[in-house]
Amino acid sequence: MEKIYIGFSKNTSSLLSKTIRAVEGSGYSHVYIRKVSKYGEYVYQASGLQVNFMNIDIFKTNNVIVEEYEFELPDDKKEKLISFFMKYCGTSYSVKSLFKILAVLACDRIGIKLHLKGDGIETFICSELGAFFCEEILGIDIPEDIDFVTPKSLNPFVKTHGTRIV
Repeated sequence: MEKIYIGFSKNTSSLLSKTIRAVEGSGYSHVYIRKVSKYGEYVYQASGLQVNFMNIDIFKTNNVIVEEYEFELPDDKKEKLISFFMKYCGTSYSVKSLFKILAVLACDRIGIKLHLKGDGIETFICSELGAFFCEEILGIDIPEDIDFVTPKSLNPFVKTHGTRIV
């Protein structure tokens, strides 16, 4: 068995992070996947302009980990995990999706129901990548439209199936 982690964090210097936290009413704004291997410890995330890997120490220079959950990954899923990481690494970050989600959340807060459709193409924001990872690798059903999953809406599914370590 191998351990894998899904975490929720906030960027300490980003206006976008502060905006997401304010709109969601949450202490975190980002979802990441953390892996420890014989080659080091890294996060896999959708940030900046694409899905990427980042050394955990570099990640922690601008991010505070708010919550993190541990999962046991059976040995027979190790190859699928590596394939998932490699297949989506470099995929574009979906700025358009992020603004759609923020618009829907902002409208909800003032009592307006805004109905938008996801783009359906393989671009990701952090929570969408996390939800897709939950379904594809961990076998956790996420009943929401993955294009509109936010860090706050993903958290209960991760919390229910993982073991909190932070």
